[in-house]
Amino acid sequence: MNGTKGVEPNNRGVTDGSRFVYEDPEPVTPAPDNGAGNPVPASRPSPDAFMPRPTRPFPISSRDENPKRGNWWNKIEFIFACIAVCNAHSTFSVLPYLVYSNGGGIFLAVVCILSILLMFPYFMLEMALGQFSSSGFISVWNFAPLFKGLGLVATLYLVLHNALSTVLSSFYLLYGFYTVSSETLPWVSCSNDWNTVHCYDGSSAMTSPGVVQQNVSLQNQGFSYQSGFYVDAQISPANEFASYLVINEQNDLTNIGGLKPNLVFGLLSTWGLVLFLTCLGAKLTGKVALVLLPITIILTFALLIRGATLDGAYEGLRFYFFVDKRHVGSLEFWRNAMGCVVSIGFLGAGIFSSLASYNKFHNNFCLDAFLVVLAVIVINIVRVLTVATLVGGHSRVANLDVGSIAGAGVEFLIVNMPQVLSTLPTATAWSCVYFATLFITTISSSVFVVQSLLTTFLDVFHLPHSWIFLLPTSGIICVLSFLISLPMVTESGYAVVGAIDAHLIVWATPFVAILLPLAAIWVYGTIPKWDILRLPQEMQIMVNFFPKLLQVIFLPFWAVIIPLVMVLYFCHSFIVSIRYLDQVSHPYWMGYIMLAIGIVPLFLIPIIVGIYQLVKQRRSYTYLTNLFWKAVRSSPEWGPAVEVHRQQAGYSNTDTNPHLLNCDIHYNPTTTSPTIYVPPPQGAVVYTHPPSHSPPPPAYNGYSELRSASPDSTKNISPAPSSVGSPGLPSTYPTPLAGSQVPPASPATVSATDTMGSNRVYPSPQLDYTTGAETDLGLSEQEDLPFINTSSHETTL
Repeated sequence: MNGTKGVEPNNRGVTDGSRFVYEDPEPVTPAPDNGAGNPVPASRPSPDAFMPRPTRPFPISSRDENPKRGNWWNKIEFIFACIAVCNAHSTFSVLPYLVYSNGGGIFLAVVCILSILLMFPYFMLEMALGQFSSSGFISVWNFAPLFKGLGLVATLYLVLHNALSTVLSSFYLLYGFYTVSSETLPWVSCSNDWNTVHCYDGSSAMTSPGVVQQNVSLQNQGFSYQSGFYVDAQISPANEFASYLVINEQNDLTNIGGLKPNLVFGLLSTWGLVLFLTCLGAKLTGKVALVLLPITIILTFALLIRGATLDGAYEGLRFYFFVDKRHVGSLEFWRNAMGCVVSIGFLGAGIFSSLASYNKFHNNFCLDAFLVVLAVIVINIVRVLTVATLVGGHSRVANLDVGSIAGAGVEFLIVNMPQVLSTLPTATAWSCVYFATLFITTISSSVFVVQSLLTTFLDVFHLPHSWIFLLPTSGIICVLSFLISLPMVTESGYAVVGAIDAHLIVWATPFVAILLPLAAIWVYGTIPKWDILRLPQEMQIMVNFFPKLLQVIFLPFWAVIIPLVMVLYFCHSFIVSIRYLDQVSHPYWMGYIMLAIGIVPLFLIPIIVGIYQLVKQRRSYTYLTNLFWKAVRSSPEWGPAVEVHRQQAGYSNTDTNPHLLNCDIHYNPTTTSPTIYVPPPQGAVVYTHPPSHSPPPPAYNGYSELRSASPDSTKNISPAPSSVGSPGLPSTYPTPLAGSQVPPASPATVSATDTMGSNRVYPSPQLDYTTGAETDLGLSEQEDLPFINTSSHETTL
């Protein structure tokens, strides 16, 4: 091994775990001569020749840039993960309905334009914050800790949204199970055990005269089935299958009833699969994205091709994409378009910050955001085309109007579409393809929502992203989410789903999307000094190409346009929700309670967290204004995670936190603990030899003692001069050893006397120039005590 024949290096000598030390073996075989009578000297490898790769906890690899969190294996994983998040089932259920009910193709064109103008800049903002700080969405708010409660609001939204999504996944899984386990599709005939006398499949005569009352009962329970599936006031078998086996009949939120075993089994299976796909963090979910997303795209294109070959496909396309310009002037048109952008793009959920935190520091996230938005637009168009062609083909076969078949919501996906597919040749195969598409689409989105939650929780508690912490944390997240989902699979479970979707989770994302751009530009870019291009300039450091022209173009979107548009959308949605509140909730007063539960935490949680952030600064500041200015400044934890990137971005300990020592961490190869090297600031007078004692640091309220110190004084108090300057403080301070020329100590072996003597660097009393307050920042404060190990007389962490 790096030696000539006959020389076997001894790799047993390991001093500090950082390298192997070569030792000569006792017997040395004489080396052969070189043919000229001169022996060839045995080659001896250098001590650094046996440097092993650093060992990192699984699944973090040695090629990862961040040794604590790891990175995506390649950027394709990140792009696919972001597309999978936006690839939700709502593009099948809600978007086609909104297209044909709001002007057809012109509505879809407006949604695509808004995606480029709003979704693209917002994606860039979230990805930039996550990639720059390498942290989840709660820790991302370290750039303005006073608003960290907004990260908690977004996290709670993700928990509720994911619980709702997995319930819908269990619906699709249950439909797929019945599809593959039955000889014929169970929702095409009335010969099943769950069918009633009111069922009518077109082959039997109408029977019961009391069917109309049954229909009214179903409609009052929140089902929006279309009139085309009520054949002569009878109920179709697809309706009964959904009502009695999947969607429950009860709609009373005051008495949700018991659990339904089939739905509980489907929910448990869904969460088990999510846990299996997220148990190893980003290293596993990245591979999941590479597999699941192409599968959903292939299946969607297969359904599109099949629908395009049907006879009535053109009628469906004409119905869905017929342009009606009368809708453009209505507020409802623009509210629906913004709702599509917010729900499809997860604006304000913070999930893209968490996913981008696994990017390498110099990854071009601008290109990633553009590719994600472009892919989302294409997928949305393809899915609208798929639904339009399939519905149009069924209208020709069933001799029905396209409008009587088209619908919206989950009912359209599990009632109308199964009946549409049942008329196709090889209906069972195409039903399997359809429900597999819905299930994989929903489960892939849930996987990356759990990945975002996993990242957020690990970063909040400063835990490494190793399997020791990934496995239990992902298990806790999935178990708690499963318990939260249980009320949604009861007898009134679908009513609970509707209430959560309509009154709870609908407000969180636009609320956070309003304040995140404002805080990133107007707070982070103006405090402690006015630099409104601070975030764009840090983007330039990461991507190496973000010129001033692009910075000026995107800045108005972040600073004004996006917050203003989101405020208008939020206010109009709230007014509409109040107007129709008593029509969607049973009993009516439950709607007001659910709306209060959804709105009040949006303001209460940020206020409580903000008060906590103010209290954290109480030990050093007394006035409320001082506490506020300190709380809105970026915290010491903000900035790049890797030291070399912090230096590239201009971050240092003194810049971000005046309370910490101005120090760098060095690892001494002769010891097992890191030591602290304290470099002098620019312009400071550095004395080459410290005194034999370590005086306490000066308090800023004791300037008289500093001024009265004589050159012969044995109490050497020598704070470093401030670059800003302070009235009454001298620029240099005397010391009895000022004339000594003893060589300075090595940075690797700096002792306590080296760091606390005459060359000790103390922060300036005017560091906090946002408040003008002079504060005692000396080493005697409680927060600096962990940096000093008095027993070993060595400065250690």
